[in-house]
Amino acid sequence: MGLLFEYGTLNGGEFSILAVIPRLQRRGVFLSAACPEDTPLAHELKKLGVETGDPIAELAGDDQFADRLHSWADNKDLQLIHANSLAMGRKLGRVCDRLTIPTSCHLRDIIKLSRSAIDDLNRHSGRVAVSQAVREFHLRQGLSESETMTIFNGVNLERFSPGSVSRDLREELSLPPETRFVTNVGQICLRKGQDDFAQAVALLAKDFPDVQFLLVGERHSQKAESVRFDKQIDEIIRSAGIAGRFHRLGFRRDLTDIFRQTDVLLHTARQEPLGRVLLEAAATETAIVATDVGGTAEILEDGVSAILVPSKSPEQAAQAVRRLLQDDKLRTGFRRNARLAIETRFDVNRSADALEPFWREVISRGVETRGADSPRSPH
Repeated sequence: MGLLFEYGTLNGGEFSILAVIPRLQRRGVFLSAACPEDTPLAHELKKLGVETGDPIAELAGDDQFADRLHSWADNKDLQLIHANSLAMGRKLGRVCDRLTIPTSCHLRDIIKLSRSAIDDLNRHSGRVAVSQAVREFHLRQGLSESETMTIFNGVNLERFSPGSVSRDLREELSLPPETRFVTNVGQICLRKGQDDFAQAVALLAKDFPDVQFLLVGERHSQKAESVRFDKQIDEIIRSAGIAGRFHRLGFRRDLTDIFRQTDVLLHTARQEPLGRVLLEAAATETAIVATDVGGTAEILEDGVSAILVPSKSPEQAAQAVRRLLQDDKLRTGFRRNARLAIETRFDVNRSADALEPFWREVISRGVETRGADSPRSPH
């Protein structure tokens, strides 16, 4: 099976497919990937033994794109090409009728689409939505209900679990051992709402002098509005007089350690298809306050495994964090219930168990409609 990527960065969608790849390989699924070379994503794929090839997605014209896809499929004996994102799914959908093998795509975004974009996605033989919220949103825009399945992203429960830490953040940041942390993790961008995080912690700082605030993630976009948004976060913190207690940690690979040392994760996204940060934090038994947007309520239950608040409401977010910081028993209960929810529904093995038969079915339909060879394990 061919995996098609547009970019070589590592964000939620990339981490989600990387998590499930070893499970698919153990089931006999051969994977080849087309993605930008010498990028973080390409390096991670190679670590997993996935062949990586030319960045086909960078080709501009549909004719050239289709020709390269056809050559890739022939050279690797692929039975299916799967686009890992909605944007890549659109591009692949425009040319899928020119290929001799079926195609599918992941829907990982909740965004408004044009009629032509929906038509592109509907040309695929199958589509995977990462949450019911994502699926229902796109169905309302005209996406075909048939062949559009909801399959949750999964988490490696061995890696993301409660336990000891290998790197002490308090030592790293030269902070006293009694320090507590309120943390936000995610790509710095408007839809993740880190300005609301900054406003919320500014409201908390005075009453909790032992608490430090961590912002984990980096900004990829160079658009003027994104740069302004990033600067606005620092302006809010400076105006509140807490710059010395606000720590930008940038992109980190030690998220398990960070979650284990976080007292409250405050996730202030304005839209969230199925937040990977929430899945990983919950698996690590981190207490969570999150905005009730997108697929978040499919992961966490308000008042049981987390506190959910409206988006763009830093005052309510601050109040929820305050409640958890002041109530150890409540925080412990939420942490345990969150872990149980992940164990029950979001184990990465469950994702693999759902994805493999989905792709088998897509290949089978391709045999029926395109007259291809009889289906084998996704290849």
